[in-house]
Amino acid sequence: MNKGLYSFVKDDEMFVIICKTENPTEWQQLRTLDGWEVESDDQFYIMGTDARAELEKTTSEPLLIYKSNEEIYFQCSISNEIVDFLETKETLGFFLIQSELSIGKEQAYKMFLENEIESLICAFYTENKKNEIFELDVEGNITGLK
Repeated sequence: MNKGLYSFVKDDEMFVIICKTENPTEWQQLRTLDGWEVESDDQFYIMGTDARAELEKTTSEPLLIYKSNEEIYFQCSISNEIVDFLETKETLGFFLIQSELSIGKEQAYKMFLENEIESLICAFYTENKKNEIFELDVEGNITGLK
């Protein structure tokens, strides 16, 4: 597991942690979304873009890929437990925590609960949900809402 880019589920919520010092390329890619955050109920969402996470199970280990039609922001190896969580809960999002330093999941969760660290709520779509909500081109890119 990459300690600087990992995911976990706690209290029926999913989190992805990305550490700037250990993942500078992915950190820089995410910076291109600056300005697309919208605040609602003390939470920040990425809105107005086609940025979303999708599950990739064709490799030896499952991946959560956060991407848009044009670029990939990051790829995170995930456990089968998280795959099951995403598929059975039909989760439509997760919390992305960006940290300057490497932090463990218990510390990240504690800081999250105590509002000591900010997070973004990022969209996640299963293939079924993506097909239900969006118009797609032949490559599976989002072209609009249904």
